[in-house]
Amino acid sequence: MISLREELIRGDFRCLYLAWLSGVRNEWVELDAIEPPVPDGLGELSGALSTFVRFMRIDPDLVTVAARSSAGKMESGKEEDLARWIHELNATEKDDYLWRIISGNEPHLGNRLYQQFLKSRARNNPASISQGRRTAGELLEQMDSCARERQKREAEEHARRQAILKKEQARKRKKYLAGLAGKEDVLWSQVNTLIAGKRPADYDQAVRLLLDLKELAKGKSDRVLFLERLDNLCREHRRKYSLIKRLKDSGFRV
Repeated sequence: MISLREELIRGDFRCLYLAWLSGVRNEWVELDAIEPPVPDGLGELSGALSTFVRFMRIDPDLVTVAARSSAGKMESGKEEDLARWIHELNATEKDDYLWRIISGNEPHLGNRLYQQFLKSRARNNPASISQGRRTAGELLEQMDSCARERQKREAEEHARRQAILKKEQARKRKKYLAGLAGKEDVLWSQVNTLIAGKRPADYDQAVRLLLDLKELAKGKSDRVLFLERLDNLCREHRRKYSLIKRLKDSGFRV
């Protein structure tokens, strides 16, 4: 709160505008109410303001659409404007301000001077305040549209990442199976050894090896041989219900 107070003293009214947005989101503001002047830097919130947004539970999409009419916090020309404003102060004003600063009786004089600069700049550049005032209802409509666009982007990004992950998994799987090619008899022996252990974890590993063997059986004769050996295995262990269930759950027809 101290940081927000200092920003307000400095002439940064983003906190007040965000408080108004909170009223809009909570339906405390009439839909046809015109928004206040949109302050600079609404799209570049400080840490204190970001915390304020979370604390007030203001929808981030609402802040995003509101910020579309906000100039940048440090947009090009601002420092030049400040230098020009100071240069244009008459000698009497400058002497007065210097005296008051040196006297030390007005600790917030610098902030007040900066506020005067901002007001002067706004009068000379009305477009820097707002590019068309919107109603609360319009902001809410834009918020819904923004949310749909964001969700679409997020879904597309998720799909893109999943496609990359799936491709990478397929590449690794292909490499893994290539390393097993020609070792089918060894794998069948491992399957039998694992099943003989009668432990759930061994059953899981045995099923994984059977899935590997299924994928390795690419040719027609290989598939026939695999199915024959699988059928023999299932008949031999038909009373091992936990194993049979695992095989069924993994897609084997047993």
